[in-house]
Amino acid sequence: MDYTIYKTGKDRSALTGVLNKFLEKAQTALSSALVGAILIAIGYQVDSVTGDYAGDLANMPTMLNWFIVIMGLTPCILGIVSCFVYKFYPITNEVRANIRKYLEEHNAEQK
Repeated sequence: MDYTIYKTGKDRSALTGVLNKFLEKAQTALSSALVGAILIAIGYQVDSVTGDYAGDLANMPTMLNWFIVIMGLTPCILGIVSCFVYKFYPITNEVRANIRKYLEEHNAEQK
């Protein structure tokens, strides 16, 4: 919100809050869909009536091995993505100091 005021000179806190809530809901929907897709990809089958595992029990060790691989790769991939995001993140300590200075001046003008 402070960065928006710094870049535009206008308080767009409500818009930032709404966008934040939208992104939270989109992330929740995407993560739920991904969990289902991953379970289907490794061969997990559920009986829709009882909710019990309906696949062949002989496939369980293979399915668990793939689950272990996915559970290891997912944090690794997300860690690499977060490194790239952090590397290109536009707010450095210098920019943060400029934002604080601008906001102090902006708030003094408002009073």
